[in-house]
Amino acid sequence: RAPAEVPAEKALGTVRLGPPHGFDVRVTTGCAGGLPATLWLVPATITTSAPWTVTETDASGASSLEGIPAGRWMVVAAAPGCGRVRELVRLPRESAEPVTLELPDAHPLTIRVQDAEDQSPIAGATLRVAEQLRFPDYVSRGPLVSAPSDRVTDAEGVVRIEGLGGTETLYLSAEAEGYPKGSEHSRGRGRGP
Repeated sequence: RAPAEVPAEKALGTVRLGPPHGFDVRVTTGCAGGLPATLWLVPATITTSAPWTVTETDASGASSLEGIPAGRWMVVAAAPGCGRVRELVRLPRESAEPVTLELPDAHPLTIRVQDAEDQSPIAGATLRVAEQLRFPDYVSRGPLVSAPSDRVTDAEGVVRIEGLGGTETLYLSAEAEGYPKGSEHSRGRGRGP
């Protein structure tokens, strides 16, 4: 019997670590709410394990985001009484100018959960809201940035989501006692009534 051949060692590639980057953000508003605004920095790639960053602007709407790895990032801004706005940022940036985000008017969204047969409202149903995030290379579904992703319907079977910018694509699913899990899904834009 011939000795087993030992496989050659494989090179899997190189991992390169780069310096941290940063950029300034300037949030403006003409909506009913005001500043400061909350900022979320979300990785815009599926190949990163970088965490989401949450911070606030100062009263003038200014903030500096530092210590961020190179790559694509989604900056989301929101403030009470205003809609959300977002911008895709690639680091390192060529410009030293701040990323400017203007908060739009809020577009609330009312969602009703009903029985499929008699259309009666279902109180106490858990509504899961996921947002479709579109990045240049892929489409992802993630929790609704800047708002809880799970909501419970009121006595009329209604959930109201405040602070949407009006352009979000949302995926909805509901669960309620006495109904099979995952029995209803819906998709739509976040423009309110």
